[in-house]
Amino acid sequence: MSGGALAGIGFAGSAANAYGQVQSAKATSNAANFNANVAAQNAIIATQKQQWVGEEGDQEASISQMKTAAKVGSIKANQGASGVEVGTGSHADVVTSAREVGMLDALTIRSNAARAAYGYATEAYSDKAQEALDRYAGKNAITAGNIGATSTILGGAAQSSQYSDYTSSNSIM
Repeated sequence: MSGGALAGIGFAGSAANAYGQVQSAKATSNAANFNANVAAQNAIIATQKQQWVGEEGDQEASISQMKTAAKVGSIKANQGASGVEVGTGSHADVVTSAREVGMLDALTIRSNAARAAYGYATEAYSDKAQEALDRYAGKNAITAGNIGATSTILGGAAQSSQYSDYTSSNSIM
């Protein structure tokens, strides 16, 4: 086999290696973009959950307030039915206490919902950051694959040239 043929085979091997690097980079980029899309969907879901938790907390707090109003009404009705003057003395304190406990329950419900909503907001933010990171990784994979392929081709060309120079100098002797 002649030196030129061997140099051609070496160059073809380098080209095949470069092609493999580009294809590997594309696969890595596609995987990173897929992960970015998953993270983006997760962010949307977390944002929706954040909204739902807030709405649910408002509804539960409203229900709690209605129950408190009903309880206060029942206390007053029972006090009135038992012949007690409603709204005076310790009887007024019982009504006030029931209202305060009811208000505390509603505030606790809202506070718990706000904490849960914050957790989902944090999750959405994290998912959005992961999406950006994955997209950046996808772009870097393509760049790295192209640089590696170019380097492989240039290295193969340099080796072919050196081999060609070597065989040319040895055939003269």
